[in-house]
Amino acid sequence: NTETNAQIQFDLAECYERTGDMARALEEYLKVEYRYPAGEFWLMRARTKCAELFETEGDLEKACKMYEKLSEGTGKEADQAKEKVRQLKERIRRGS
Repeated sequence: NTETNAQIQFDLAECYERTGDMARALEEYLKVEYRYPAGEFWLMRARTKCAELFETEGDLEKACKMYEKLSEGTGKEADQAKEKVRQLKERIRRGS
């Protein structure tokens, strides 16, 4: 459970994303959170990537949940995530 291992896991996920295998990329990004929670920098990046991929894939509920996790932090990323949660909840409410 180290920062280096979290980065390696993130890099692996990014490779799958670049090849277009979004399902596998999501799986690998999620592993960053479960396997390497001490790698906070990479954890936040992985959560952001998951949220973006869920949103791109049209799974707004999962995207919203991931952005909610991000919004619990501090700083610019948390503020941006709070805004995304608001936007997604509005889209979900409208059914789009």
